[in-house]
Amino acid sequence: FIALYRLLSHVKKNVFLKEHSLLLATLTSMLMLLHPVQTQTATYITQMRLEGLVVLFTMLVLTLFAFAVTAKNAMTQMILYALSFVMIAFAGGTKEIIIVLPGLMVLVDWFLVAEGDWRSFKSRLWVHALYFIILYGVLLSYGFLRPSSIKTTAVAVMRNNRGNILTTSATEPITSSWFAISQFKVLLHYIFIFVWPLSLSFDYDLVLSKHWYSLDVVFPFLILLFLEREIYTILAFY
Repeated sequence: FIALYRLLSHVKKNVFLKEHSLLLATLTSMLMLLHPVQTQTATYITQMRLEGLVVLFTMLVLTLFAFAVTAKNAMTQMILYALSFVMIAFAGGTKEIIIVLPGLMVLVDWFLVAEGDWRSFKSRLWVHALYFIILYGVLLSYGFLRPSSIKTTAVAVMRNNRGNILTTSATEPITSSWFAISQFKVLLHYIFIFVWPLSLSFDYDLVLSKHWYSLDVVFPFLILLFLEREIYTILAFY
């Protein structure tokens, strides 16, 4: 709530977001707290502590950045940036999905701070560069980003977990390519349960696709493109 309210209340071009910053921040935080898609983390008990930590440090970095980028005092701004650099270093010890955090910070800056203005955005390139360097440096020190580790992950073959069969048969292996091309329908599935949160699963709960030209790859991809276009149209209208 604090991070989003701070960012929205300081936008300059989008009057709608600024005038409704309190309402938008409230609704967003209510969804994060109460929606079953979020509380599914509680049933995902095998990684619950990691899930909580990765969200905690993501929001800490985002909140510190939101206050730093809107601070009027230069010293205060530098202190807040420094704290965000410390927090993103700690974030590297949570869970692998933290690898997207520097990219997320770029998106937050571009859309909610710079508001599409390259001159404004490039003044903070050094901040984003340090986010990438610090986090990926920590991950590299842990061995996650070494070329050998990336190559091993890319060609890794996994087995199904008991009670959660992702392939057509329990004995069939899971390949990284099948996992990758299945993400379109996974994303669509999560959008759907956000609207209709019934039959939530402990784990993945979707059979993996095996070919790029499979209907369960092509259709979700086209639907996501359509939704992206419609959302962009709505935002551009406001």
